Amino acid sequence: MAEVQDDYLDFLQAAEYDGAFFYAERATTRGGRKTVIHGFVNSDRQLVEDLGLNPDAFTLSGTVAAIPSGVGRGGAKTYPQAKAALLAKLRAGGPSVLIHPFTGRLENIVALDWTLDEDFKRVGKAGISIRFALSDTDGVPKETSSVINNVEAAFEAVEAAARLNVVENFFKGVERLADGGLKQVGRFTQTFEDGVAKVNNFVEKVVAATDPLTKLSDQIDGFAAQLNEILIDVFSLVDNPAALSDEIFAVMNSANALYATPEATFAAMAGLFDFGDDDVPTVAPTAAAIQRQTNRDVINAAVLSSSLSLAYFNASLIDFETTDAVDEAAEVLEAQFQKVVAGRSLDLATENALSDMRNTTIRFFDDVKTTKPDIVDFLTHQTAARVLSYAHYGTTDFGDIIVGLNSLRDPANVPAGIVKILSR
Repeated sequence: MAEVQDDYLDFLQAAEYDGAFFYAERATTRGGRKTVIHGFVNSDRQLVEDLGLNPDAFTLSGTVAAIPSGVGRGGAKTYPQAKAALLAKLRAGGPSVLIHPFTGRLENIVALDWTLDEDFKRVGKAGISIRFALSDTDGVPKETSSVINNVEAAFEAVEAAARLNVVENFFKGVERLADGGLKQVGRFTQTFEDGVAKVNNFVEKVVAATDPLTKLSDQIDGFAAQLNEILIDVFSLVDNPAALSDEIFAVMNSANALYATPEATFAAMAGLFDFGDDDVPTVAPTAAAIQRQTNRDVINAAVLSSSLSLAYFNASLIDFETTDAVDEAAEVLEAQFQKVVAGRSLDLATENALSDMRNTTIRFFDDVKTTKPDIVDFLTHQTAARVLSYAHYGTTDFGDIIVGLNSLRDPANVPAGIVKILSR
């Protein structure tokens, strides 16, 4: 059997996988970001969702040939021995160490696939191309709870950004100069009064959003006292943006703890989605008007970002029964997100944090939908809900669900025709 010549080795680089040696001629590395592109119905716009770093993948192309003494491990090998040793490692599966000719030692590398090219014109050697990828997990899928933790972390980022916006920009008055520049100005009496009215409006809206829902009895008195304190201290709060920021978010977090279920909290937060809609726009280009509009935008941004982020968070805690229920919640949240962003009251830091939370919640919804049944149409003859349940699922447990899905008055009478049931 012909052996590879020394002058041929001079043009190749040493490579090794799990102790098996081969000669590398070319190396390519592929990397980038893991992304999903979301299109919007009847729109030319799209969202590219960033799912994180896509770990580098490597392709090494070269030659399998005889290994002279002193090269690689295990002494000299003929071409058949070198080929057998390398293919055995590539077929073994699992992560191992790759000695990359340009990068060096790489841990936890898996051989994905390989191509060996042998022909009679190249006796004693063969071309080979191998694809490798990094495996930096144990192969066990992450549980949904880790995604929920991500939603919670995203909520905290939104609150931090929105809090800072109130502190830094409430009563940050400016006046436009003749040369087009801006000058910092003091507070105006009419803007102070408008700020007081805006804070009072916040309390009124919170009461209107939370009152219709049944609250936990041990939270009611404390929450009412908290709101009353704001009304009593409203003048001093408007004069102190840091204290005002603390009170707004304290109220929002207290509202988040008012209810026994995330569904009720979600509904309460949705009741604040129209906050600021009845503001009368300021059109006069005076310093007082600019300051008044800025104050309103700051308070609106705080309440709207907090209510939406809390709605996102509570949506991640809901035990949805069907994919349709997931989609309904997602549509409500998406409509509000688009409205808030289009309203332009958000500062950039809060908008970016809210956008991250939106994308994190979208990923959570995608995970949840893989575990939930769909609502599907089913053709049936006249029967009872429990009979239909048993016929379709092998149990009568879904009879009440069938009644609810079809708004039936009489569980014993499911009319003939198309009815809605859950997919198996």
